[in-house]
Amino acid sequence: MPASPVTAGYPAVFPDPDNLGWIRAWSLPSTDRSTPSLNERVDEWVTKLLAAISLPRSEMTWFAWNPFDLQLPSRWRDGAQNPLDPAWAASRVFHERLEIRIRRTPSAVQVRLLTEDEAVLETASALAADLLGAPMRLREERFQTVDGQVLLLGRPLPWQDLDGHEWRGEVRFPRLLRYEVLDPLTGANAAETDNDTGGRLRAYVTRYLDATFRLRAVRYRRIGT
Repeated sequence: MPASPVTAGYPAVFPDPDNLGWIRAWSLPSTDRSTPSLNERVDEWVTKLLAAISLPRSEMTWFAWNPFDLQLPSRWRDGAQNPLDPAWAASRVFHERLEIRIRRTPSAVQVRLLTEDEAVLETASALAADLLGAPMRLREERFQTVDGQVLLLGRPLPWQDLDGHEWRGEVRFPRLLRYEVLDPLTGANAAETDNDTGGRLRAYVTRYLDATFRLRAVRYRRIGT
């Protein structure tokens, strides 16, 4: 993305009021010893938010990492590993309507919401008032959005696991890469897509741009073919 200020030609079409997104952030200091705990409050906020907007966890995709482990994008299942586990240093949960980011450091638990749905923003903020406190003051909270796609690492390998899931890999990475796709294509469409991308999957994303057209965030929406 260009880093220089936009030219005089942009203001006629930018910002577009029909393509706006918001970022709202909260930071809970680790010195806060009140009950419930920081992790419990974050868990409760996420649970109440998804319930309030009628979004089941099973429709969410997530990935996470810490210094010792990496969870590639997978569907959120009850009773399995999940993005709210405090063992993760950072995790992201995403859907077409929103993305939630959680980052844990020695000094704080930070939560960010990215969404293009103003009703989701208002609901999340209302629930956070009691559970997460006042939002952080960001330099900007409203952004222009542009949809796009990003190719993921990993070409299909000629075998599957016992559940029939496809494995992917790259020579430069010493591990198999497995992504869970919620809407896989089949038949001719899949073959056509493979020819176009070398068999790689896509992350469908929304880019958040500031007033000078600089890229400020990339929000994940879904993983697909």
